[in-house]
Parts: sequence; structure tokens; C-alpha cells
Amino acid sequence: MTENGSPVSGYVLEILDVKQEKWSTIEDNVTSTKYTTTDAKAGMEYQFRVSARNKEGIISKPSEPSNILKPYDKPDAPGTPIGEIIDNAKIKITWSPPMNDNGAPISGYIVEKFYVNMFKQGKWSTIKDKVTPTEYTIDDVKTETVYQFRVSAQNIGGQSSPSEPSNTVTLYDKPDSPENLTAANIGNATIMITWSPPRKKSGSAVIEYMLEKLDVKEGKWSTIKDNVTSTEYNTPDVKPGSEYKFRVTARNRESVSTPSEPSNAIIPYDLIIMQDILRESIDILCDYLNPEDVLPGMKAKGAITDTEVKQIRDQNTDPRRVEKLLDILRHKPSLLRYNTFMEKLNAKRPDLHQKVKELEDMKHNA
Repeated sequence: MTENGSPVSGYVLEILDVKQEKWSTIEDNVTSTKYTTTDAKAGMEYQFRVSARNKEGIISKPSEPSNILKPYDKPDAPGTPIGEIIDNAKIKITWSPPMNDNGAPISGYIVEKFYVNMFKQGKWSTIKDKVTPTEYTIDDVKTETVYQFRVSAQNIGGQSSPSEPSNTVTLYDKPDSPENLTAANIGNATIMITWSPPRKKSGSAVIEYMLEKLDVKEGKWSTIKDNVTSTEYNTPDVKPGSEYKFRVTARNRESVSTPSEPSNAIIPYDLIIMQDILRESIDILCDYLNPEDVLPGMKAKGAITDTEVKQIRDQNTDPRRVEKLLDILRHKPSLLRYNTFMEKLNAKRPDLHQKVKELEDMKHNA
């Protein structure tokens, strides 16, 4: 290539700010036929032209102006990310795209994390770059560690400033299982379930419990209540004569424990029937023996007091006394013998006699 017979030794590159309509030199000794300029400003419109120069310093006429170009700028920062625990083991981060991409599509995002401590010291580190959706899930999460996250956007114009930091996110260890689960009849087809909190305080504090029951015959667990905040619960959702077991799961802010060991098996009984049995039983005892002989013997056993006898007669008592009464009849020689009592009960109230036998069968099979 020559200029007036002399070889071309370089080029003069000029730029025009279309708005100002004034040409200015970018570089006056470009030795190749391509050039990258950083003098342009994003959002402005430019044209370029080139002149050739030979060794004698003679400069050609400028070329025709280039097409009008508008340089890209880096995008604005994305929206503030939100972090949340998923599957009790991962952290999912979501965010919104920048309000302005400044002329070039977003090509990806850079996700960073920060370990939060009481001094707010440390540095941000990149987890993943070139993330294309506006969400990212982190699998490698340490428990009992407080995290924050931020996101930057990228386009052909460069990388944006980071977003505002996310909310703090902590993955806690799941709580241990509740312990010492017991089930007891309190009458009227109602079971009282009690338990102890988890012995080991893993993770954050337990905030509630989920209670389940198992119909032994059906062999299927079902939820009774999923937001119990104390360590006991009375469940009326049982059928007299059916056999049940229970279990409890503890829940803290982020996760749930494995279920407790099942409770003892228990068969609910009907309050009215049990009160009727007690009342008739006391009447038989009082008819058969001198009350002065009966009641002191019962008090000596520590099972039934004078006040409780009155409560039985008033049909206002704890039906669990039936089991204690039957134990007294078996093991206390000074009182009416069990077999004799059952004979008299059968003669007076065959229906109640049958219920007592059923109760004994329940107790024997439990």
C-alpha cells in the first residue's frame, strides 16, 4: 500500500462526537489496521475515520466516516438478593435483574458469599460466576454459620457494582428426638401424651412439636397436631377399644428431628362406663363389708381416700382409679376378694361385669 508512491508507514485515527460535531485525533501513529479505543463514553454516539501516512509524513485525505456507534456501559447493580433454607440442608438465593442494562443484554451474574461475625470482619469470596438465571442454590453449607450474599451483573460493557447484601442466613443442625414419651388414659376416650424435650440442644431452640398416632391394627401413622408448643397433649381423636401408639417430632426454626421412639401401646376407654364401674364397685364393697373396714384398708394402700369415694358417688372422678381398685381387690387380703367381687358385680350388673373383663383383657394384652 502506498501514498503518492511511498509506502504507508502508519495511520491517523480520529473520532467524532456526533453531538458536538467536532473531529479529534485519538492516535496519530497506528501501525496496524485495527485499533481499540477506551476514550469513548457510554451513552454517547460516535463516528470514526482514518488517514494514511507515509514515511515522508504526507497524510492522505480521511476515509469516509464509519457508521454511528454507541458504546455499551456496564449494567446497574442487581436487586438485593434473598436467601432461604431449603431441604434443611441448602441455601437458595434469588434476586431481580438490574433496572437498567445500559444498552447491552445481561450475560450472567457473579454470586459472592460472606461469613458474618460479630466484628463484621472478613472478605467477600466468589461462589459462582456466569450464573444465567436469577437464582442459585448452594449445596456446600456449613451448619451454625451465618452467611450473607451479594450479586453482580455482567454484560459486554463490563461488571456492575455489587448488589446490597442479602439477609443473613444460618443453617442450624436439626434437633435431637424428644424422649420419655408416655400415653395414659384420662377418660372419655381421651389419651394424655407427655414427653421430655430433646436432651441435646442441637441448633436453634425447639419452637414446637408434631404429634402422630398409630392405629396398631391399621399400621399407619397419621398426624394429630403439628404445632404443639408444650410437652403434653390431650388427644380426643381416638376410639374406645382400639389400640394406639404415639410419637413426637421436634422442630426448630429451620429443620425437624427424627421421630421419638413410639409410646407404650394404649387402649382408650369411655369415661362414663368407667365411672359407672367405680360407683357400682364401691357400692358392692360397702354392702359386703363394714365401711370402717373397707375405707381404711384402701387408704392404707394409698389408692382411694374418703374424698375420692364421695367423688366416685358424685360421678366426678379420674377413671384410672379402676385399675388401682382392681389391684387392691387382688392383693389386699383384708378386702373383698377379686373373684367374689366379680361374682357380685355380675349378679348386680352383668353389663359392667363384661366391661371389667374387657378392661382386664386390655391390661393383660397391652
